[in-house]
Amino acid sequence: MKITETSIPAGSLILSSLERIDFKDAYAVIHSFRKDLTPADLAKSFFNSMPQWVNVALIIREKIAKLIGLKTADREATQRQLMNFKGEPGESIALFKVYDKNENELLTGQNDTHLDFRLSFFVLRSKSETEIILATVVKLNGLSGKIYFAIVKPFHKLVVKSIMRRMSRNLIRG
Repeated sequence: MKITETSIPAGSLILSSLERIDFKDAYAVIHSFRKDLTPADLAKSFFNSMPQWVNVALIIREKIAKLIGLKTADREATQRQLMNFKGEPGESIALFKVYDKNENELLTGQNDTHLDFRLSFFVLRSKSETEIILATVVKLNGLSGKIYFAIVKPFHKLVVKSIMRRMSRNLIRG
C-alpha cells in the first residue's frame, strides 16, 4: 500500500482553522476501502493503529511535557473516549479535540502554550476507489513552539506514515 505526500484539499476545514499556518503537510492512501467508511472511523483507526515504538515515544513525550507544563493526555481516559467516539464537535480523544466536521472531513487538534495544531481526517470517494488523507497544520507560539517543533518535525513524517500504513491494513481487513 503506497502512502504518498499530497496537497490538502482546497476549501477544507483545516486550511481555515488557524489564523496562521507555520507548517502543513498531508499524506494519502488510495484503495477500495469499504463504502461506509467515515472520517470518524479514520480517527478511531488512527488511535488504534499506533505502532509500539510510537506508543513508547508518546509515553516519553507525555512525561517530558508534564514536567515543562504542556498539556498531556490520560491513557485510561483516552481508551474510554475511543470506545464511545462518534466524531462530534466537542468530543476528544487524548489531546485531539473535535473542532468541526463535514461529510468528508473531521477536524481535530489542540491549542497549547507552545503550539496549536490541527489534524484532519479525510475520506474522498471516486467511482471505484476511496482516498484517505491525514492532513496536519501547525501554528508555532513563540520560541518554545519553535524549539519543540524543531525536535518533533524530523519524526512527524515517519510517525504519520507508519500509522497510516497500519490504519490502511486494519481498514482493509475490516
